[in-house]
Amino acid sequence: MLVLSNGIPKSGSSYLFKLTRDLLKTSINAENAVREAILKGELEGSDLFVSNLNDKSLLLLDSISKEFGPLAVKVHEKNLDRFSCFLTQEKIFTPFTYRDPRDCILSSLDHRARTNGEVFQNYGNVSDAIPNVKSWAKSAVLYLKSDCCAIKYESLIEFPEQQLMKLAGYFGISVTQAQAEKICLDELESRKKGTRQFNTGLKNRYIHEMTSSDIDKCNIEMRDVILTLGYSLS
Repeated sequence: MLVLSNGIPKSGSSYLFKLTRDLLKTSINAENAVREAILKGELEGSDLFVSNLNDKSLLLLDSISKEFGPLAVKVHEKNLDRFSCFLTQEKIFTPFTYRDPRDCILSSLDHRARTNGEVFQNYGNVSDAIPNVKSWAKSAVLYLKSDCCAIKYESLIEFPEQQLMKLAGYFGISVTQAQAEKICLDELESRKKGTRQFNTGLKNRYIHEMTSSDIDKCNIEMRDVILTLGYSLS
C-alpha cells in the first residue's frame, strides 16, 4: 500500500501524516528506502517529504511500497491530475487536508516568522499570501469532488479519533474506537515530549488576529472558495 498524504500547507497535513503512519504501521525498510532515494537524488525532498511528484517518482514510490510493505510519504501537490492515473490502482491512496484559507494565511505567516523568511518567502503580509492560498483552496475544492479522502482541519483537531476511523475506512483497515483513541493519545504524548512538533491547533484564528480590513480583503478575493469549502464569511 502506498499513501500520498497531501493537503494545503498549514492545514494539519503533518498531523494527518503522523496519524497515517501510525495507523498503517508503515514499513521501516520502505521509509529508509525513500530516504536513501532522496540522498541519491532519485527523489526530491527531505526525510519522508517528497517535493516533486512526477511519473518517475510515483513509479519509484510504488515499487518501494510493493517491495517493502506499507509506505506513506507527505506531499503538497495542487494538481490532482498529476497522479490521478495512479489512483486507479488499488493500493495507492491520497488523503487530503484542508482548512479555512484565512487561517492558513495566518499559520503561514507564523511559519515565515519562525524561519526568518526562509519558508513562505513571498508571504510578507496577508495581501501577499492571498493569491497562493486562494490557488491552493481552489485545488482543495477539486480534491473534495474526487475519490480522495478529504479531512477538514477543524474536524481533525476537535475529533481526531473520528477522523482517524474515517481514514481507516478509506484505507480498508479495520480499527476499533479504542485503537483509534490510543493512536491519537500516543501522538499527543509524543508532541509533549518534543519528538514531534506541530502548531497549536486553533480554528477561526482570523476572527481574533486579522485586522478588519484584512478580513474584508480575504472575504472579497476568496469569497467563492471560502464558501465552497464550507466556511462562513462572518
